Amino acid sequence: MALAGFDISSGGSGVIRAGAAFTSGALERDISYYDDFLEGGFKVDAALLNESDPSSKFSTIANSGVWLVTFDVAPTIVIADGEPGGVLVITTGSNANDFVSCQMNGEAWAVTSLKDIYYEIRMKLADSNDTRWIVGLCSTDVAGTTIGPILDSIDGEGSMIGFVQNTDTGEDIGCILQNGGTGTTTDSGVDVSNDTFVTLGLHVRSNVGVEYFVNGTSVADVTANVPDADAVTLSMEVHSPTASSTLEVDYLSCAQVR
Repeated sequence: MALAGFDISSGGSGVIRAGAAFTSGALERDISYYDDFLEGGFKVDAALLNESDPSSKFSTIANSGVWLVTFDVAPTIVIADGEPGGVLVITTGSNANDFVSCQMNGEAWAVTSLKDIYYEIRMKLADSNDTRWIVGLCSTDVAGTTIGPILDSIDGEGSMIGFVQNTDTGEDIGCILQNGGTGTTTDSGVDVSNDTFVTLGLHVRSNVGVEYFVNGTSVADVTANVPDADAVTLSMEVHSPTASSTLEVDYLSCAQVR
């Protein structure tokens, strides 16, 4: 699935990785984002009515940090030691049904004809069969407060391209594609394992369909409900059905033909 000018080095998933070279003259201005989470920061101060430090990468104040954070009970978001580079650790509050949602400020990505998108995340869950989660590219017109803004909006509103687990006790990795509230979720046939990193990648083929990859292996190719109704942004959300849940992210990458 090579696209001229892209240095694809993710073991077959077709996703741009750090150091990728855009060598074609026509593609050298393509949009790319990569974060190995070497640094970050999130601060919740009760004296400021739970507003986070606006100088941090993660902030509850819109357009202040890189990521806009919403939650029902204050989470912890830290950069930890671990994998080479760094690991982003997102932990919900300690109660049942707490959630934390992170969406990058600005909807910088959009499904458009002949403008392929490549996305990849390496992540793990501390308690894989007691966590609801979604990662990928989602629109910001989501507003649920029960499970989380994005998870509550599945089959309801907004657009999504990504991976999801939306039951309290499941471990299956679902491949979600939703366009303006109308969605399709396809079982990848792969389960997440407790406290074990998994690499999830996808290739948005113009406005035709999306191919999904787990650990470099193609697991689904979906053409229904390709989301061309809304612009989308990088998104991560985690929900704790019974107690606190933790999502760890080793790295995140996304690139699109301009």
